[in-house]
Amino acid sequence: MAAKKDNKILILSSILIIVLGVTIYLLGSYYTFNREIKTLQTTSGSTEIENIENDLELTNLSNLDSELSDIEKELNAAY
Repeated sequence: MAAKKDNKILILSSILIIVLGVTIYLLGSYYTFNREIKTLQTTSGSTEIENIENDLELTNLSNLDSELSDIEKELNAAY
């Protein structure tokens, strides 16, 4: 009897740890995404050419297409 109870506790603990890990990973991705969006949305609000150029220089677009390959893989896998 004690061995069955120990196994159930071990299985439930393992499931809890896995669920907790997935939740932390997903929340971390969500907050990183929101932080990047807020950074992109931060502009001077001015229509002066110098301010627009400065906004463009400060905008980091290097990771813009980083997820395109993942999207293409998912689309190709669906067909």
